[in-house]
Amino acid sequence: MLIKLFSILKKNQKDIYLYILGEGEEKNNLLHEIKKLNLQDRIFLLGFKKNVYPYILSAKAIISTSLWEDPGAVMIESAFCNKIVISSDCVSGPKEFLMNNDAGYLFENNNLDSLHQTCEKFFQDTNQSIIQKKKQAKINSKKK
Repeated sequence: MLIKLFSILKKNQKDIYLYILGEGEEKNNLLHEIKKLNLQDRIFLLGFKKNVYPYILSAKAIISTSLWEDPGAVMIESAFCNKIVISSDCVSGPKEFLMNNDAGYLFENNNLDSLHQTCEKFFQDTNQSIIQKKKQAKINSKKK
């Protein structure tokens, strides 16, 4: 879903890149989709990383398209690092942690249109709104 999102976003967002960390059985399918959509210069599969913090710290936002989270360590760690979290509204945590969009951005689980609209909202939000979301998310990260 993220790869398809980037094929849509690249039209208006010239300076965004997607770095996917981790290993999995879908790697070849992801590589095929990236090539099919001609996104080799925008999306990078980096594999397993022992230390993800340099990637979190350099990110503009962390996007989680998980179908379920328990409790969502990436979300909590990213919030602690003052990064905006854009997450699916999956079972077990994101809605509560992101306080129904007051501490980040939620999109409808497994819904590309909702993810696209949510990302566009993030790109259009004011700096003040984003700062407030980051502050609230950091407070929430310290409670977990």
